[in-house]
Amino acid sequence: MRVNTIYDHANPLNIDDVLAAFPTLSRTHGAPSTGETYKHIPTANIMRDLTDNGFALHAVTVSRTRKADRIGYEKHMLRFRKIDATVTSDGAPEIVWTNSHDGSSSWKAFAGYIRFICSNGMIAGSILDAVTVRHSGANVSSKVIDGTYRVLDNLHMVTDRVDAYRTKQLSDDAIASFVETAQRIRLGDAFDARRDAGKLPTLDYVRRSEDAGSDLWSVFNRVQENIIRPMRGNRLRSITAIDANVKLNRQLFDAADALLAA
Repeated sequence: MRVNTIYDHANPLNIDDVLAAFPTLSRTHGAPSTGETYKHIPTANIMRDLTDNGFALHAVTVSRTRKADRIGYEKHMLRFRKIDATVTSDGAPEIVWTNSHDGSSSWKAFAGYIRFICSNGMIAGSILDAVTVRHSGANVSSKVIDGTYRVLDNLHMVTDRVDAYRTKQLSDDAIASFVETAQRIRLGDAFDARRDAGKLPTLDYVRRSEDAGSDLWSVFNRVQENIIRPMRGNRLRSITAIDANVKLNRQLFDAADALLAA
């Protein structure tokens, strides 16, 4: 599934420009295929509420669909940063949330981190549960706002993890183990066949000098980038689908956490 993305880590995106670019964000009702129990979660309203309360929008990703009844109601992912968030030369913590207006998924919020140099948008794994709000029941919009602030209150856990990753030095064996885990996550049931055929993707290669270290942060970043946006000839396709991106990011984060605890 192809996607459209607008991203600017340095400057907040203009809400009106984003809404004009992606009609799904402005929908005031669900797709025709949604049922009577469907409760709309208006992305545009929440975007404005957040920006009015000290958040800045820095990235939007919208899926593309070929299903005629879902065009204009597609799933989307947004990344927000608190205006007064701790931002370093390396990156910043972010709130990531996904929504759709076609009834295909719940609204979800995650804790994330953006690394500026490579535009790696990470999503925390099991250290922070995703906040999920279904498109049904009562007080849906207030649950969304409450969920956003629940994630915000725990963002420090992500920055603490990043600091810990930076100080954790890995042996060659530990790096090899992490790479194999990443290959298994990425390939799933195809891992064994690809390994036996000698066609496993190479994930531990350095694209920039800043990623050349053996600390867990450097290893995590180069492996994550090489999975999500592999270079040509690496026997992998780029991850573009929103659900696949979120799932892979969270699993990889958990794998890094396991190394941190080892």
